[in-house]
Amino acid sequence: MGKRPTYPPEFRRKILDLVRSGRSLNAVAREFEIARQSIVNWQKQDELDSGVRSDGLTTDEHKELVQLRRENKRLKLEQEILSKAAVSSTGQRNSSVNVAAGVRYDKVFLGRVLSFTAMRLRSR
Repeated sequence: MGKRPTYPPEFRRKILDLVRSGRSLNAVAREFEIARQSIVNWQKQDELDSGVRSDGLTTDEHKELVQLRRENKRLKLEQEILSKAAVSSTGQRNSSVNVAAGVRYDKVFLGRVLSFTAMRLRSR
């Protein structure tokens, strides 16, 4: 499947102005070689952004949602890694152990250096 073309905002505005001035969607789509559905989508998004419609997300809301989802995914991944590191460094959660010998090594994750200690553990 090929990559969809990205049209600049000024171009989209000009196309929407042509449609608003009375030109048919099909004629504009054929003339500028744009998928008719793309123009319909641009109209809907423009109406959402201008407040005419309220049955979807505005452009700013969509950008914020994408950013929050990305951040949430990153935080969940970091939490999972730190949780696994805590379990592996103590043997078990909430248990007391004696460390007989340890060797330190570092891992780089998301631009951060995480230090772990590989240990031979002896339980009490």
